[in-house]
Amino acid sequence: LRDIGFVVMASLELAFRTEAVLETWARHLERDNLILATADAGELGGRRLSANATYAAGYAAAQSRQFIEMLKNTRLKAKRWVVLVDDDTWVNTRHLVHWLSRFPSAAPLLVGRVLLQFSCVWGGCGMVLSQSAFLILVSALRNGRMPLPSNRTAAISRERNDCHLARWAIRLGIRIVHSNLLRGSELTSSNLGTSEATMAAAILGSVTLHKLCDERSCRLMRQVDALGSTLPPE
Repeated sequence: LRDIGFVVMASLELAFRTEAVLETWARHLERDNLILATADAGELGGRRLSANATYAAGYAAAQSRQFIEMLKNTRLKAKRWVVLVDDDTWVNTRHLVHWLSRFPSAAPLLVGRVLLQFSCVWGGCGMVLSQSAFLILVSALRNGRMPLPSNRTAAISRERNDCHLARWAIRLGIRIVHSNLLRGSELTSSNLGTSEATMAAAILGSVTLHKLCDERSCRLMRQVDALGSTLPPE
C-alpha cells in the first residue's frame, strides 16, 4: 500500500465526505500516500453563490486541482501507482493491492471503467495511473503540451477531468485498460436490506464502490467500510 498514492477530489461544501474518507478506507494510509484535492475559497472568485452554484463551482475547480496536485506533489513520482478518486467513493485497499499486482507499473497504463457512450472513463469510480503513465502526464502538463481541464465548461461531459484525462492519455501513447471491478452506482441505500452475505460478496469482489454519499451524509460508505473490515483477506 506504501507504493500507491491517492489523490481524492474533495468538496468544500460537502466536507463531511472528506471526513468519511479519512475515517473509513483511508484511515490506515500514511500521510504521504493521501492528497486531498480541494478547491480553496479563492478559486471560487470570492463570489456569493447559491448552495448549488457553489457546489458546482467548487467541483469544477477541484477537477483542475487534481491535476495541479499531480504537478506540485513530487512525492507522487515515487509511487508505483497513483489513484485519482472522488470523495463519495470507497476503496477496498486490500483488494486494490492484490489487483494492481497483475499490471506492470513500468508500462504506461490508465486503468479505469470505460464508458463507451462518452469515449471516456468514469473518474468517480477511480482512475489508476501507472508510474510510467503518471510521469508522461506530468511532463505534458509541465511543458504545456497538455492543458488543464476547463473549469468554465466542466459541466460538459467531454471537459470533465476524467474525459480530459482519457483523451490526452490516448494522444500521449498511454494504454487505457477497462475494469468492471471499479464499480459505479450499483450499490445504493436500497441494498441495505439485502443479506449480509450478499453485501459482503459485492464488497469483497470490488476494488472501488462509487456514489456512497448523498448531499447530507456518507452513511452507506460507513456501513460498507464496517462490513468490509470484518471480511477475511482474499
